[in-house]
Amino acid sequence: MWACAKLRVTESTFLRALFFASLRSIAEFDSRGLATIAWSLATLAFSDDPLLDAVASQAQAIKDSSPRDLASLAWSFATLRYQHSPLMQVIALQVEATISKFNSQDISNLSWSFAQLGYRNGPLLEAVAAAAVAKAWEFESRHLSTTAWAFAALEGGNCEPLFDAVALVSMAKLSEFVCQSLANTAWAFAKIRVQHWPLLDAIAARSRLLLLGEEKGARSRTLAFTAQGIANTAWSFAVLSFDQDPLFEAVAAAALPRLPTYGPKELAAMAWSYAKISYSHEQLFAAVAVPALKLLPEFGAQELTNIAWAYATMKIAQGPLLATIATCAQQSAGSYSAQEQANLAWACATLRFHHTPLLECIAHEAVQTMPEFSSQGITNLAWSFATLGVHDVPLFSAVSQSAVQRAQEFSLHGLGNTAWALSCCQITDDPLCASVASVAKVLLQEALEDSRVRVWERKDQHPSADVLGVVHGLTAIAPGAVSDEIFQLAVAVLTKRGKAQDALASSTATGPQLGLSVGPPSSGQDTPYVLLDGEHVCVLYKPPGWLVPAGAGGENEENADWEMQSPSAENLETWALKHFGRGHLVHRLDRGTSGAVLWAKTHVGYNLAHLQFVARRTLKDYVCLCHGWLALPCVSSNMIQTPLAVVEERGQWRAMPTPTGRPALTELRRVAHVTGPGGEQLSYVEVRLHTGRMHQIRAHLASLGHPLVGDEAYGGQVMEWCKRTFLHASHLAMDMGVEQAEVYCPLADDLESSLLRLIPASDVCRDFLCS
Repeated sequence: MWACAKLRVTESTFLRALFFASLRSIAEFDSRGLATIAWSLATLAFSDDPLLDAVASQAQAIKDSSPRDLASLAWSFATLRYQHSPLMQVIALQVEATISKFNSQDISNLSWSFAQLGYRNGPLLEAVAAAAVAKAWEFESRHLSTTAWAFAALEGGNCEPLFDAVALVSMAKLSEFVCQSLANTAWAFAKIRVQHWPLLDAIAARSRLLLLGEEKGARSRTLAFTAQGIANTAWSFAVLSFDQDPLFEAVAAAALPRLPTYGPKELAAMAWSYAKISYSHEQLFAAVAVPALKLLPEFGAQELTNIAWAYATMKIAQGPLLATIATCAQQSAGSYSAQEQANLAWACATLRFHHTPLLECIAHEAVQTMPEFSSQGITNLAWSFATLGVHDVPLFSAVSQSAVQRAQEFSLHGLGNTAWALSCCQITDDPLCASVASVAKVLLQEALEDSRVRVWERKDQHPSADVLGVVHGLTAIAPGAVSDEIFQLAVAVLTKRGKAQDALASSTATGPQLGLSVGPPSSGQDTPYVLLDGEHVCVLYKPPGWLVPAGAGGENEENADWEMQSPSAENLETWALKHFGRGHLVHRLDRGTSGAVLWAKTHVGYNLAHLQFVARRTLKDYVCLCHGWLALPCVSSNMIQTPLAVVEERGQWRAMPTPTGRPALTELRRVAHVTGPGGEQLSYVEVRLHTGRMHQIRAHLASLGHPLVGDEAYGGQVMEWCKRTFLHASHLAMDMGVEQAEVYCPLADDLESSLLRLIPASDVCRDFLCS
């Protein structure tokens, strides 16, 4: 039988006769013979259940098997994936008693076998790990990587001494590692989250050379990098946040020509890995989508969820891919874990992909399995449905109940996002407010005691989003939900963090700090200028047409659209950085709107000003000109409260009034009826924003039948005497404690000229126009 296996004889009639003869005389075989039979079956990939059972039963009766025989038996049953618990228990007992006699190859084979069979026996694993550490320098490179892979796969026992030994020996023998050994070693360290940077740096450097064929003999070795090996390499270094461009460029170069041959696991791993480290590789993501689209029906729940998450994280809206993912996921929604359901919903919401059948399935399943969701999963689920404007009452009721019962499990950021999402569905009950507020106080106190310095790593990820988010969420539930105690705790945390960030920024500052005088430029050009200057913040005048980039507070859909259509537009942030050296815009205005915008010169200023905005303690007044004579009071308390949802129509983002939209409050303060040059009935209106939805004033007034002059997107008309939307941010005021800021911004020159051509309907209207 051994000879047949060695020669790879596959003639089934002969082999079956041989196996039958072995079965009849199984009692005559000793330990070595039994191991040989098992090894032969495994080598020939011939799983004969009666013979394997007989081998296992006979082997259990032998008490003095040699280390090689024990390792061979374990390896054979593992190779055939044949579970036989009694045999494994006997092997485990004998291994524990004789482990010191095992050589490095036997230790490696045993480790691999236990991992393949998922056999977790604490004392056994500790004994094998100790033997591996003692004999680490005797291991060949492939045995080192295999042993590391096995213990990582089993996640058993205290692996630290073993992985320290593997790292030390691997560093010395790395030149002997073939591609698969490199991939396995990296995967093992990533699996148990051991960041041994010297070893990982060395593996990354050598893997890159082999992937690119730049090492002697690399062409043959590159072929040894299987699809799984390439994908595992990417996954491993992504998990460990090892985001060195040269390695990931090499991985992409090696993977691209072979992607059509990749299976679901490899495709999902490649996409997930590059998304995990935010590595934008357009060619790779485009190439992954092609075979993935064909194979999606074969994807498991985890692979489907991972690829959806990856494309959403990278903001890549692959329409056909997303639609097919949604269809496949919908058909098997009942098999998805709570985490996978939350991730799918999050991916849809991030890409604004509304697939009603899938969302209905997720909502139905989530209500039944809500206790299985982690606090982060609950947050992601609620945020996703709220963002998509899907107000599933049973789902949000279940989320609210879980949030009340499990509030202490949530992070600050999670509490804030969950509260905000529930407010979108008008769930603002007292128990919810009380639970969120109670836990928020505890977490804010902990944040105040935290000495870590948070840095602004990404433009769209504010380092104090957790604090701002919980205040925002509580305010969204009910304006009075933010008590003075919570607000002052938030002020203290944000001030402390801001000072630490400012100290760090001052030590590394390199940009110009030219400064500006207050007041419009003498040139008369419509350019930005400083309206009010302070120590922490200043107020800038934004001319019409200037871009306030995405991320400067508020919605970002219109910004993305504007940047796409007008990449050469003047950028207010760029202008401010040129003159102040550093800082951030605190909020935004539409590109066509002129007026006052707040610029934070320090992190303290940014944090505290942003807090004022999310707590709705900032006064933001606008003046606008709308069609028709608007009569007050036209709505209750002159407050327009129609919810707004952001939708895409014909490639443009706009705000649409809908009961399932986000809460939006616009106060109508004063109105002057006027007549235009052509006899048009118009209204000059002063409004105050209490929320900051995209195009809020434009959408709200249009919903009353009074669109703004010049605002064609919402039904207004462009006039010969007014070429743009007549909307201006006229008044901004806040008290940050460390500094006050209040400014009245005069009308832009073009709007002032338009206003002069209007005829007031009464003296009262004239007084308002002149004020």
